[in-house]
Amino acid sequence: MRVFKFIFFIFLPLNLVVSQNISGRVTYGVSVNKEYEKHLEDNKTNSIFQDVNAIAENSHFILEFNNNASYFFEEEVLLSDHTSSLSNASRKIIGGGNIYTNLKEESIYIDKSNLYGEKIFIKRSIDSLLWKITNSTKTISGYKCYKAVTIKTVKNPKGNFDFEIEAWFSPVIPVKFGPKHYSNLPGLILELKDSHYTFTTEAIKVLNNKQIKINRPAMKKIINDSIHRMNTSKMINVLKN
Repeated sequence: MRVFKFIFFIFLPLNLVVSQNISGRVTYGVSVNKEYEKHLEDNKTNSIFQDVNAIAENSHFILEFNNNASYFFEEEVLLSDHTSSLSNASRKIIGGGNIYTNLKEESIYIDKSNLYGEKIFIKRSIDSLLWKITNSTKTISGYKCYKAVTIKTVKNPKGNFDFEIEAWFSPVIPVKFGPKHYSNLPGLILELKDSHYTFTTEAIKVLNNKQIKINRPAMKKIINDSIHRMNTSKMINVLKN
């Protein structure tokens, strides 16, 4: 009975406003997870990763959303020619690239132009992550948030690795979006702890009863995620040999 009451309480705000138009914009700051920093130090990893982490601490990402779609992208910054290449590549690693999510299509589109050399997006289904919503709460930017956790499995040539992903979402903002490709919680994700980095809301503007148009990015070519994974696997095998 206590569990039922808790679930009812969580979804009550969503039920009250689910039919209204809502849209907004969130700016996320980035910090490096302590576990990841320790891993790099213990394994004396190449300094390039230290450079990426230094860039992460000064990076910001934007999420624009309405009821049906969102666009997650890097905040533009002015850089010298000397630092622009490393910084741009690093921010794509940190944020996963610019990401367009469309709930009606049940799909996300990830900008991978840096890999393929032209305006190419990878299409994949919205992640069906099994989130476990807890009764832990905290306030972020004035919004009461609830903690949810899930497990993400990362596959690479060294094997399969499981990471716990931690999200803090607010049912008061009843949209299913968040940083990177994470979604499908009953409220906007205001803080996300991924495998390497944590994205935390620094500024937020929510517009009730107003629908901001989320423009679909120009996509010269769309590649299915299964094809992209096959291409990536081939590239790894070539590098290994």
